[in-house]
Amino acid sequence: GGQEPGAHESVGRQAGGVIGGGQEPGAHESVGRQAGGVLIGETRLGDANLLMAGVHVGHDCHLGDANTLANNASLAGHVTVGNGVGIGGHAGVHQFARLGDLAFVAANAMVSQDVPPYCLAAGDRARLAGLNITGLRRAGLDAAVRGALHSAFRLLFVGGWPKDAVAALGPLLDIPEVGRMLTFCQGSQRGVTRAGRRQTASSLPSAVDSPPEP
Repeated sequence: GGQEPGAHESVGRQAGGVIGGGQEPGAHESVGRQAGGVLIGETRLGDANLLMAGVHVGHDCHLGDANTLANNASLAGHVTVGNGVGIGGHAGVHQFARLGDLAFVAANAMVSQDVPPYCLAAGDRARLAGLNITGLRRAGLDAAVRGALHSAFRLLFVGGWPKDAVAALGPLLDIPEVGRMLTFCQGSQRGVTRAGRRQTASSLPSAVDSPPEP
């Protein structure tokens, strides 16, 4: 199912899409079908995604599982969304951008580049505002993992990308989630969303003073 794609190259071509089980569509939501392109191939939604009222998922998008798209959020064509991602109301994501697992895009944000896993992006144009702490806790990531991700965030995004990211992270790469964050960024083609100006090394928690358990 889905709507006809709004892309010039789709004229006269077969459009299609795959939607997984457990979807919760909202009123007036729309999911665009394949635009006949070869870059991704079809619009795919995994399982248990929640699409609230007015959400638009463009052609050739890939969504994983258990994502939440709030009212009037819009994904342009060829956007890739991981698992457990939250997208706030009226947020927009540029074509070909990627949102990593457990990332969160704040309401009204305009995302033009990739948002790494576990991170929170806000603003127009979006900048990283830290980690998606609420999402990490809900996903069951313990304090040690969250602390390691805080340290990795500080090393990778505050003050600019390091010349040798692997050396900069060092033993933090023993934490699988840190490795996934690094791999995601290394595979970026659009570029990675930068940290906001207010994010400084002194403003970010370290591995030993991560936010307390609720």
